[in-house]
Amino acid sequence: MAILYGAKMKLNKTHKAAGILNVLFHDVKMDAYICECDPNLLIADQDYQRPHDEKHSDRMKSKNMLVWGYPIVSFRAGKARIVEGQHRTESFKKKGNNTIYALVKFNLSKSQEADQYAELNTMKRPNAWNQFKARLTSGNAKYRNMQRIATDAGFTLLCDDKNADLRNTNIMLEAYDCGLFADWVQLLTAFTIRDDGKLDRAISRNSIELQRGLLDLRRSQGETIVNNRVLRALREIGADLIHREATRRCDCKPRPNRSDYHEVLKGLLLGRGLARAA
Repeated sequence: MAILYGAKMKLNKTHKAAGILNVLFHDVKMDAYICECDPNLLIADQDYQRPHDEKHSDRMKSKNMLVWGYPIVSFRAGKARIVEGQHRTESFKKKGNNTIYALVKFNLSKSQEADQYAELNTMKRPNAWNQFKARLTSGNAKYRNMQRIATDAGFTLLCDDKNADLRNTNIMLEAYDCGLFADWVQLLTAFTIRDDGKLDRAISRNSIELQRGLLDLRRSQGETIVNNRVLRALREIGADLIHREATRRCDCKPRPNRSDYHEVLKGLLLGRGLARAA
């Protein structure tokens, strides 16, 4: 780590009111300053941070905090915002520490904070929806497009709604990366509950494999499978029958997988003259 000791960085009253108390030295490589901070004044921006987990910060009280590295803080708009290390900071507070060392950056925008949070937490087996929320806040075009297409279809995302329709980012990213996200979402609309427009809970909560089977149906059948006749047929068939047929087909496996759902979907539509056998 390239460090300049005694690097000049003047703090004013606004910095100190936000909890940045003293500059120790400059980390040239990261273009940041290692500072003494008041953990009681640092805040976590919930637009991109994960919700605070009280049990996690309690567990960290017993850890050797020296091995975790400095929390990363961004000073923006008069506030010192924790980009990385909110639970470390909270555990210091629980131990009664009134000062901590933190790596402070003074030149980040909110979108850059969110992007840095997402990048840093990618290495720590993060919650996928925390990552999704951070990417949205950073302005990432891919994630913004997924949100727009899903919400235009009437679906909610788990980063916005705890009772959301779409609850698994892996299938969303798979569909988007193969260029079929919009078609996949349209096929999913066949399984909305008519009275409230929500996705059938059996599909949104319990059967990600059915969602994957729908994506495989679109892959195997081509774009012509996405039409009003097919959507009407899927709505008439219903998720319950598809689940039953897939469970019957999977035989000794614990539960149906995407291949089972794909074959059942294809077979049911083939029987109505709406799919190809190949």
